[in-house]
Amino acid sequence: MSYKYGILLDSPILFYRSNDIYLDSSLSYQDILNTYSTYQLFESSFLNYESISGNFIKDASPCNNNAEYVGYLDQSSLPLIPEESHAIKIDLDNSIIISTIYDYNQSVSAGGLGTKTTSDNDFTLETWFYPSFTTSNKTPIMGDLTENVGLFYEKGNIIFAVDTEEISYTLPYLNKSYYIVATYNSNSISLYLDSELVASKEITKFTFSNINLSMKSGPTLNAGDYFLINGMAAYRYSLGSIQVATHYNLAKTLIPIQIANPEGGELFEFYDNSISTQYSYS
Repeated sequence: MSYKYGILLDSPILFYRSNDIYLDSSLSYQDILNTYSTYQLFESSFLNYESISGNFIKDASPCNNNAEYVGYLDQSSLPLIPEESHAIKIDLDNSIIISTIYDYNQSVSAGGLGTKTTSDNDFTLETWFYPSFTTSNKTPIMGDLTENVGLFYEKGNIIFAVDTEEISYTLPYLNKSYYIVATYNSNSISLYLDSELVASKEITKFTFSNINLSMKSGPTLNAGDYFLINGMAAYRYSLGSIQVATHYNLAKTLIPIQIANPEGGELFEFYDNSISTQYSYS
């Protein structure tokens, strides 16, 4: 089974792939007719008018939660997962504005997560992530810094925050990529790294205080900081541990075990489980 099919089989409300980034793309009239059955569907597929002819990431799920891509596209880093054309580099100048407003029926009224009115909506955030930070700034991986909701990186830690409640995990290595999953329900929050449950917390009768949620990936706050990301997804339910392990194992088809930035020759480990053979590049 392909990684893309495995993710879509579990019904995400968004799934962003580097292959689906469009920069300064203007759809032709024929493209619109071939892709969208009605004008309303075409209009609802974009965050704003600029994204129709600007920079965006087409949602690979059927929910049309397209993202707005801010900045230029750096394609020099090899992908963190199979079937991607490259890793998405997030830094001071490049970021992603995430949309979660549409549900499985492409309806706004029933969509959304992580707000006061959607506190009883379970959800999951999922991504592959490789950090390269020189500062200790708190940076959104898939989150809203203002409302303190989502996944964040700070001082070598992965943080999952839901308003006033947080759990975190200190990364054992900073020179490898990680598969990160965070799940929320009204009774608990959980954090998985590389398919292993690393933190959880009970939050009985929890309610969000924020009315709005504007999730982003990046930007970093320092020119020397960046991170690579692939396979960003969100679900309107909590993924189970078996689903998390399945997604992680689907990505293990990427060979070789180590990947490198082809421009700088910078190596980092893709997996760290009993590695007996490593690859080097010159």
